[in-house]
Amino acid sequence: MFDISIRQATRLSIVLTLLLTIFLPAFASAALTYQEGIHLIRPVASYIDDSYVIPEYLTVEDITFVSCTEEEVPIRNSLLCLDDNSFEDLEAIKWTPSDNCYISSYNLENFECERLLLQAEYIIDDENYKITETVRVNKLSKVLDKIVATQYDDGGWKDPLSTAYGIWALSHFRNIFDYELEIAVEWLKDNRNEERKCWPKSPCNIETSANVLALLTLSNYTGAVGEDPLEEKLARRVVNDARNLFEELHNDYTQGDTWTLSIEAVNDNTTLTLVAYQRDLLDENFTLPSIGAKNYTFKAYTDKELIVISDDNIVANVSNDEGEILLTYQGDNLSYETPGPCWSLNRRGEPCDATTTMYSLIADIDEDQKDLAKDWARTKIIDGEVLGNYFSDDDELVTDTSLYLYNLFEEDEKDDYMDMLIDWLLYVQNNEGSWESGETADKIIPSSWAVLGLLEAEYDRASEPIYDAERWASAHENDIDENLTASLSSAFFVLKHRARPLIVSLPKIIVIDKPKTTIELFNPTTFNLNALTYSFSEEIDDELSIDQKDEISAYSYRKFTITMSSSKQNAFGYLIIKNFNKEISRIPIILTDTPTMNISLPESITVFGKQGDLRASVTKSPHQFLCTVAWDSQEINTPGTLRIQNDKFNIPVEFDEALTKDDSYTGTMVCNAAGKKISLPLSIYIQRFVDIPISIYPTDIVVNSTTSNVLIELTNNLDRDLPVSISLDRYDDYFSYSKNILIGPNEIYNLTLT
Repeated sequence: MFDISIRQATRLSIVLTLLLTIFLPAFASAALTYQEGIHLIRPVASYIDDSYVIPEYLTVEDITFVSCTEEEVPIRNSLLCLDDNSFEDLEAIKWTPSDNCYISSYNLENFECERLLLQAEYIIDDENYKITETVRVNKLSKVLDKIVATQYDDGGWKDPLSTAYGIWALSHFRNIFDYELEIAVEWLKDNRNEERKCWPKSPCNIETSANVLALLTLSNYTGAVGEDPLEEKLARRVVNDARNLFEELHNDYTQGDTWTLSIEAVNDNTTLTLVAYQRDLLDENFTLPSIGAKNYTFKAYTDKELIVISDDNIVANVSNDEGEILLTYQGDNLSYETPGPCWSLNRRGEPCDATTTMYSLIADIDEDQKDLAKDWARTKIIDGEVLGNYFSDDDELVTDTSLYLYNLFEEDEKDDYMDMLIDWLLYVQNNEGSWESGETADKIIPSSWAVLGLLEAEYDRASEPIYDAERWASAHENDIDENLTASLSSAFFVLKHRARPLIVSLPKIIVIDKPKTTIELFNPTTFNLNALTYSFSEEIDDELSIDQKDEISAYSYRKFTITMSSSKQNAFGYLIIKNFNKEISRIPIILTDTPTMNISLPESITVFGKQGDLRASVTKSPHQFLCTVAWDSQEINTPGTLRIQNDKFNIPVEFDEALTKDDSYTGTMVCNAAGKKISLPLSIYIQRFVDIPISIYPTDIVVNSTTSNVLIELTNNLDRDLPVSISLDRYDDYFSYSKNILIGPNEIYNLTLT
């Protein structure tokens, strides 16, 4: 029976509102404290660069966060990918007994996203509130894998420079790669020039050697004798020897020293047309003797030019006041500029080489020599033709300028020309983030020096130019051949914060509710972790113990047992894992009782159309439950995830089509809370109708006259007879109408109130 109740309220008029009650025929039954906000749970680690404005995570990490509000209300945690608006609802577990906080965790391998938004939502007084935190997810770099894999058994890579670059990369994790570093340095010692202690063995190349010494210095091998045997070897046999060589090679002389030019004829009757040093004429139109040499002396000053012009070939050399030959020449037109206090490509006295000088300045050499070389470099910048835009005397523009920044920024940062250098370096950066041109392997080396220089110039890795360089290097790291160690190591320097030791756990949040709990720890990185230690934070330290396994190899799992020594509940803390006493993982732990849950369902529900709600009551432990429903029949489904926080909730049901029928439906609701899974059977009798049974038009009637009838149109939306009962809650005595009617299938019935 369908019941219509008509209510009215009036002053000058009577307003009638029809309320419907449907009587449908029954069918046959078949301890930590937090402020309000989002708080990231991360290791307290030197491996994590805190200079990033937006927190950075790796694609293999677990992201764990606690969301808190001042009000005692349930909180819903979720992840939103800002790249494509994909969404992930998270299980939220109550965290800390004193604050309204919920903790959630997620493995980022399962969520391909670079810009990630953490969300915490809650409702107060029917208003929805949201707290958010943005994080950036970096692609895990595999460059270090290639570098480690291509080291030869004897300790070296392809050549001395490649080996020095390999050492530079591995030195960022010195304790982990102590053996690989030791044999690499031994290789450099065994494969240097026997006489000059430089590289390669033959012929020795000064620029290469300066580059090797610079890389060893950047690897924190400064030549100082330390407690570590490796450092002692490096100091005594490699770094010290190379440093001594470069101190000897420095063009260090007193201005005005007497130097000698010696000239011999190759052929008889050779005439010297001109011999001059800057503006001082030393000789002209002079015929050289057939046997013996003609010598000239001059006062040597930086950047002054010695000129010899002859009508035939000559052999000439320039020597200093100690008799050391600085220049040997054969030809008919000698032009020699007295070098500044820099470094040359082959030996002292030859022209300055900017790149070799910049590499040498990185090394821990004599401070007086450094100061002189820096003064020479400043002069080239300030008085040079380019007026400070860049520093270089060859095509190594980006490398030389970047190394200039690295060597001189701390002293000269307040000078205007330093801003010009930085502006130029930023201007020549390619749009995609690299510097220079060519293949990835060609561009990555100058790009790494540019990043080094900008970092020294007080840029950080969150700044746009360096972040762009990281994105470019990350996108193209696989383009670099595994045998190009210098390029790979340069890429690693740019990407070093995208590769670091870490441990992830299964489960992500460890819930301890019994005497022994088994967990899995996974090392998803290239690092062999062999100095692991485990401890619990002070809140739970007295309650728990864990297996002590000091090694987890690269890309390996190990199982651990956590033993609870008491029955303490509602305690919160962390499992802290360190490698070489550096924290690499902080895993949340909750000591709690087992989550429990029972639900009560009505005997039956009625669904009009395709959608309805199954209203349930629940008796549960204080945990928050995330539930999914699977029905046995393909006709019915419940979409999405249900979050059950209170003692009543709705289970939405959807049908694939609207029908008039009745049936019993069974299924299973699976709920997760505090790392536990609970499966609950469902059974419900559902009366289904293709639509809402009756429509009324109009729904509101205004009566202004007692002489006019009130007409109401009732439409039966069903394909069956519909009995309807009609009543007025007030003024019933003023109207006459049919109290009970029967409306045929899909029939429109006109009801008259007289």
